[in-house]
Amino acid sequence: DVKRTPARGEAGFPARLLGQLLFSFWLVARKYGPPSLKASFSSSKRLIQEAMPYALASFPFHLSTRLDVVFLGVLLGAIAAAVYNVAYRVIFLLTFVPQLAAFALFPLASQLYANKQMSEFKALYHGSLGVIVLTGLPLAAVVWLIAPDLIYLAFGANFADSASILRMLTGLLFFTWLSRIMEIFLMSCDRLVFRTQNLWAAAAMNLLGNLVLIPPFGLTGAAGAMLISEALLVVLHAARLRPVLGWPRVASHLAISSIGVAVFVVPTVILSSLSLIILIPVSVLIYSGALASYELKSKVVEKAFSGKSEDVPFQPER
Repeated sequence: DVKRTPARGEAGFPARLLGQLLFSFWLVARKYGPPSLKASFSSSKRLIQEAMPYALASFPFHLSTRLDVVFLGVLLGAIAAAVYNVAYRVIFLLTFVPQLAAFALFPLASQLYANKQMSEFKALYHGSLGVIVLTGLPLAAVVWLIAPDLIYLAFGANFADSASILRMLTGLLFFTWLSRIMEIFLMSCDRLVFRTQNLWAAAAMNLLGNLVLIPPFGLTGAAGAMLISEALLVVLHAARLRPVLGWPRVASHLAISSIGVAVFVVPTVILSSLSLIILIPVSVLIYSGALASYELKSKVVEKAFSGKSEDVPFQPER
């Protein structure tokens, strides 16, 4: 029975995929009707041409997320790959948050660009990046703080070495959030070719980084290669969007987010003996208080400098 357990677990994957396929088919058929099996050569050719940028972009995306684990397994062995993969799984799970936000933004961003509402389109872009900075940076800091306890609770004491790798990869969390949102705006303004080129460049950098950094630095080298490639992807996306939307205006958000992170990091380090159930809400409350005080101060200053002067005009004496 023990020997048959892995086979049962593996059999669950295709069953789950089949269930997802059937459910997706039911949803689409319910909204748009059953699919038609009729197709012509011209329509199929046009469909393939339109879908080609998505296909070419998907390959380097999935390639770059698995290269490090493959190289670690080949160069350092399965144990090293497992230790690294445990830390990466935590980051990978948290990257679903910006993906959900991107799916919600895509219809609105596409509509604004198609209707040539460029001021609203730019405001949505810069506002979205600002929100990502205000949420992604503190989340990365929280993960960095609780990394040892998080690894212990989720995977056990056998993977304690994964905590240091997780702390290195918290920067990847921040860069990934930014790149996912930028990709949605690249697709919204019909820059799919640029997005594909950027993803291939980042994948090439990831491949080169793994080959150069893993042999001398091991797990730390793999994490460094991932950080470098994702940071490069953010820079390339920003450069491709600059002619349409300008450079990201996130300096003020980055400053207040950094200050807020510093404000809650110090108390939480002092209170590190507390359990995660208490530590995480305390961190959130301190950071929220820092943001609220900054917003209040900004409104007061803006009101003071933007108010109309009500001085009585000067009248010379008679």
